[in-house]
Amino acid sequence: MRTQPDALSSLALRAPAPGLHALAAGQARRWCASRSGELRVARGSLWITFDGPQPGTEAGPQGDLFLHAGERLAVPAGASVVIEPASRCPSANDAAFTWQAQRPVGLGEAVRGPASDLSHALGDAAHALSRLMAGVWSAGRGPWRA
Repeated sequence: MRTQPDALSSLALRAPAPGLHALAAGQARRWCASRSGELRVARGSLWITFDGPQPGTEAGPQGDLFLHAGERLAVPAGASVVIEPASRCPSANDAAFTWQAQRPVGLGEAVRGPASDLSHALGDAAHALSRLMAGVWSAGRGPWRA
């Protein structure tokens, strides 16, 4: 006999949540990543097929990956994958995943590091120039000059 909290827990597990993409057994979804990001399996197991070479291989064959709840997969920008539950049994629980796209780098963030590097380099160059000028100045006034 099921108790009411168990029934509510089951309903809560199936309730749509923001950012959660659920797939029923036998259902497939094509995912085209416009930006690099991370796919995380929230529940169940997923069968993921890349259209092109596997990530991490230079010219590898097309391939399939199987991921289980809690596992993550980095997907590069421009990649296209087909995602479906690993179980095709209709009585099995559905699978679900979340997608977290990488945050685009803003102009301020993109130039802050190089600007800091340039600032340090210019400071080092100014210091080197002042030491050079001091050396030239002292060499021009040495005892060998009449």
